[in-house]
Amino acid sequence: APSLDENIRVALRRIVKLFNEFTTVEKLSGKAWESLFLLVVIIRVVSGKFDEVILPLMNNLSMDYSISFNQFIRTDQKVLEDIVDVDEIVGCFTEPDRYPHVAIYQPKNATFPLFDLIIAVYDKTGKRSLYAYQLKEGREIPKLNTSQLKTKFDGCVLVRGQPSQGETRSKEQWIIPSKSEITTFFGESGKHWTPEEWNKLKIGQTFEKGEEP
Repeated sequence: APSLDENIRVALRRIVKLFNEFTTVEKLSGKAWESLFLLVVIIRVVSGKFDEVILPLMNNLSMDYSISFNQFIRTDQKVLEDIVDVDEIVGCFTEPDRYPHVAIYQPKNATFPLFDLIIAVYDKTGKRSLYAYQLKEGREIPKLNTSQLKTKFDGCVLVRGQPSQGETRSKEQWIIPSKSEITTFFGESGKHWTPEEWNKLKIGQTFEKGEEP
């Protein structure tokens, strides 16, 4: 597991803030879904609990890695809130102060296109891998044309709040996790906080027989 340095303390403080955000925003909103996903991502990165579909970072990391959130960004560029271009924001990323490292970035501009979250992973040699994520509450699959980007991503993941029952698949250049993958990723508690469960509660359905809400 990563050492408990200042970077992890920052991440833990962010977890508390995100949990507060999730509990105070309207549940049937994109903001709640984004906050929940980012909350789980940070918890998994801090604890080293990766998977092979949504957060496949294990091959890039040794046991002793550091973590950052919206840090290592050039200050001579626009502030994070002003950036609305994928290539521009990635171009603002700077090298971390040590390797290996996981840098989590959440674009803050409401009109930022394509991605809600970008993760830069640096292995022990400093080689960088990039993963991008978009959150959708429903079943829609937006078009993604990565050929228009200068930045090359190692994976672009579309996390849908109402995923398909079938297997994880690729479509429109997205990796689209199945319901099983998403349920596993969010864990026993988190799976009850997804948009699919919110909709069940909204129409009067209950949790699975024998489970407590």
